[in-house]
Amino acid sequence: MSTEKKKYPFFKTMLRVIPIQYKSTPWHCAINNCIGIFHGLSFSLAVIATQNLFDAISNAAIGKAGFLDCLIPIIVLAGITFFQQIINGAHNFHATVMLGKSSGKISVILHRKLLRIDPAQYEDTDFLDDVNKAREGAKVAPNFGISLSNLLFFYSSYFASIGM
Repeated sequence: MSTEKKKYPFFKTMLRVIPIQYKSTPWHCAINNCIGIFHGLSFSLAVIATQNLFDAISNAAIGKAGFLDCLIPIIVLAGITFFQQIINGAHNFHATVMLGKSSGKISVILHRKLLRIDPAQYEDTDFLDDVNKAREGAKVAPNFGISLSNLLFFYSSYFASIGM
């Protein structure tokens, strides 16, 4: 038996995990990406609504606006904040579902590979340690794909809309 361990580069591993994630939960991934775009845009709307509220309050402070002119921006900001909380919950829900299903799919692949291994290998503690590392890695590997989709859809839509 060879004592030299195989090297598994991070990006090569992630390029194998991300397609598994998208194949295991295609609808959740698509919905999560769409929600991410709307979630990012909602933060831009909140910035605009807050600016309108501060403008209305400063106009009221110098006597150019009345109570109703301040109330409308407050209601709009409250509505946007309410929308943000709902969309944040939906975004987090889909990410959690994607993580669970993708981890399960990767674990199934791992267990199928373990079925083909000679039972004598299971007496080697180094092999068992590697199996444990693989099992733990299968639980958290989809986090990278979720983080990447958040970067691409949530943050890019936020920065693009704020930059306009």
